[in-house]
Amino acid sequence: FQKISEGEEKSEKRAKTDAAGKASFSGLATGGDYQYRVSSSSGPATYASEPIQLKGDAGALALLHVYPVTRRVEEASVGGIVYVYVETRDDVFQFEVLARYGTRSNLTWVPDGASMRLPSGFKAFKAGESMTDARFEEDPGRGVKMLGTFAPGQQQLSFRFQLPRSEEGSSSFDFGLPPHVAEARFIAEAAPSMELEVEGWEKPQTDATQSGQRVLVTRRQAVRGEANGLGDFTARLAGIPTPGPGRWIAAFIAAALGALGFAGAAW
Repeated sequence: FQKISEGEEKSEKRAKTDAAGKASFSGLATGGDYQYRVSSSSGPATYASEPIQLKGDAGALALLHVYPVTRRVEEASVGGIVYVYVETRDDVFQFEVLARYGTRSNLTWVPDGASMRLPSGFKAFKAGESMTDARFEEDPGRGVKMLGTFAPGQQQLSFRFQLPRSEEGSSSFDFGLPPHVAEARFIAEAAPSMELEVEGWEKPQTDATQSGQRVLVTRRQAVRGEANGLGDFTARLAGIPTPGPGRWIAAFIAAALGALGFAGAAW
């Protein structure tokens, strides 16, 4: 239940399926303030439906498929694509990471120890919203862990974080990719003076976002012999515009005017 004037409340009802695999829930409230999800657990895996809104004159049918579970990513024939997007701000680098994983077998993969290393000193981690149990969770000081249920089909999960930015004109970022990543792309918002380099990756191409922002894009795809996917990489941004003396002069003038105002009031 969620309503602006009353906040949010969560509740849970449980039922056991019959011999045909069916369970029913009755007496549920209807209306736009209520949403329901049907979920079922099978060993370490959890399967869930999309959010459901009930109308007053009809019910709803949620169909959940439950599959055999494996902890081995190779056995589940899982492959992923990872996108890393960075925006240069005044005092931080803002990163957004999106991972898309697909499973080609009829097995569900539940990660055990799967992780992604992030650059040292990262902060302000926030996981993206997901309609499934698959998710990233912060591993303090190291990066993120992959958790949840990767059922057959495609799963999408994301997160964002920040890195402090110095006033130097270049910066490097060290990443370790999660398991079985078949393709990775690094995308950087870039001023005309900026350059991007990732050793061993394709030569960066210049593109633009839907809003017209200039970006530099490079990628790498796994080749034969890289059965476990792509490994670590280091991205380097150069030619980053550095703040001029203007803001320090402005800060000094503002402080001086404030001091004069205080002195005048005291006089």
